[in-house]
Amino acid sequence: MEEVFVSQDWTNKSLTDDVKLAMYVVINGTSQFQYDRAEGYISVYKLSQNEVLNGINEIFGIDNGYNHTSVGPVAGCMDLKYNSNNAVYELYDQRGCGDMSVYLLKDKIFKTVKKGDSIEVTEKFYFVLGNEGVYKDFKFTQKIADLYDQNNSDYYFENGSTVTYTFKLAEDGSYYFDNSKITY
Repeated sequence: MEEVFVSQDWTNKSLTDDVKLAMYVVINGTSQFQYDRAEGYISVYKLSQNEVLNGINEIFGIDNGYNHTSVGPVAGCMDLKYNSNNAVYELYDQRGCGDMSVYLLKDKIFKTVKKGDSIEVTEKFYFVLGNEGVYKDFKFTQKIADLYDQNNSDYYFENGSTVTYTFKLAEDGSYYFDNSKITY
């Protein structure tokens, strides 16, 4: 799944199915899944494929090209597997796992504009990579500063990257993600 983050332009159709599924879980959480069974120390929860598909369609629009898939890890250390035999998604909760993150993403929405049947949201972001410095890109190749100082956040945002997200108006009056563009 890491490959998608090096792309500069995303659309609701170009995002991979595993990224769409992971974003669905991040946005909607795991509390919607219902307990199904235990497999040793792992708890398994389930949710119907229709509920997941409807949720993905709400985020990315009805014509987003999603095909049922599996993804992991999501929401910490949980794996989400698609069971086509039962037409359900099974969430495998492996409580107790984890790892330490060495980077921090800082983001801030700067502007929201409505243009016709679209809404554009402009966000600025930067990364702090441990004690190695402040970067403007996902690959940590474009350094903004050698050391991180919380008091310089305005400077980091100004010299960081910009993402413009475009949301389109659906027939039902809601908005769905259509595309985004990153400028470094």
